[in-house]
Amino acid sequence: MDTIFALSSGALPSGVAIVRMSGEGVDQAFPAFGLHRPEPRSASLQTFLIGTEAIDRALVLFFPAPRSFTGEDCAEFHLHGSPAILAAVLGHLSTLAHFRPAEPGEFTRRAFANGRMDLTEAEALSQLIDSETEAQRRLAMSGAAGRQLAMISTWQRSLTGLRARLEAEMDFSDEGDVPANVSDAARQSLCDLIDVMNRHNRAFAGAEIVRRGFRVALTGRPNAGKSSLLNRLAGRDVALVTEIPGTTRDRLEVALDLQGYKVILADLAGLRDTDDRVERMGVDLAKKTAGDADLVLWMDDNENEPDDPGFADGAILVRSKADTGAQTAHGENWIAVSSRTGEGIEALLSAIAGRLRDHLPKEDALPPATERQRHHLAAAIEHCESAVQQWEHAPLEIIAEDLRAASFALGRLVGQVDAENVLDDVFGRFCIGK
Repeated sequence: MDTIFALSSGALPSGVAIVRMSGEGVDQAFPAFGLHRPEPRSASLQTFLIGTEAIDRALVLFFPAPRSFTGEDCAEFHLHGSPAILAAVLGHLSTLAHFRPAEPGEFTRRAFANGRMDLTEAEALSQLIDSETEAQRRLAMSGAAGRQLAMISTWQRSLTGLRARLEAEMDFSDEGDVPANVSDAARQSLCDLIDVMNRHNRAFAGAEIVRRGFRVALTGRPNAGKSSLLNRLAGRDVALVTEIPGTTRDRLEVALDLQGYKVILADLAGLRDTDDRVERMGVDLAKKTAGDADLVLWMDDNENEPDDPGFADGAILVRSKADTGAQTAHGENWIAVSSRTGEGIEALLSAIAGRLRDHLPKEDALPPATERQRHHLAAAIEHCESAVQQWEHAPLEIIAEDLRAASFALGRLVGQVDAENVLDDVFGRFCIGK
């Protein structure tokens, strides 16, 4: 197998550039630069040579198999982050026999192939690298730490135990060695397992909000102050603000970090009947965006609710332009804000955060990390529910087969059995060098 190499740190120039290598031929890299192989897992400061020319003085590390990230012999060069130094090192590595640049995700794929991690840990690692907020980091770490694998392994052992009880009843029911109520007890155990799996599967929607961001639509009539509020919350001028109604015609989005969670605010066209074709398209887009949003903010400077009461169902009502001294009509149902003075902004952000937390999964839930995982968990639940439904009238062999299929689906979830094209998709999402 080829020895792969890649830059595994950030963009250049930088303080440090880490070149990672993995494969049977790693030992060739040391003499190729006039280096000696350091003690395992110990950093050694050495001078890098290409021919007789010194190109850098930097750290060298060696991680022998199987106690390395990939499970193969690995090495790392911690170079100064100069584009010229990196080009020289990578170019020289390319001249070595059976050395080649790594494909995206190839280091992690080798770690998976060598049993250093399961597929759920690999997907969680990808999400950890992409995390932008504290909540995304925590969610990714719950999977990267192997908690999901441990939970699914427990479910698989439960299914194996249930199948063993059913098979014992099939094999020995005539001999009187199996309690008469074993089948009923097994059915109840399966129902309990289904409840647990369903709870984790339902948490997927909340986890998706953490990963993709909580979508908030700013809605209201023209000149309700939506664009001014967007600019205030973003801390910069994102949207044009004029006294002319209908200025905003497209959808403008800004991502915020709110109490560690990603929130995506969408400024939309004001809702009104119009003969202007372009503005009408903006109004249609605003209605669709609001319908797809996790939360709607309805804004009005005189506390006028929308003409269609259903449009504001579940919305936070925001009285804009509070600094103008407009009189409140209902007061207690509205949050008064001023984009100019900042009045009410903290109260509004707290209200948004409260609604966001209502969507989050429970702390003890470990939701599927990807749609692929959710699909296989749903398949496992479906097979288990099929077994329960047939318990009273189907042959025990049929029920046992449903349990086997459920266990197989869980195996696909963690990568114990999977098609090559699925692995290509999972690891192809990684950056090069990981």
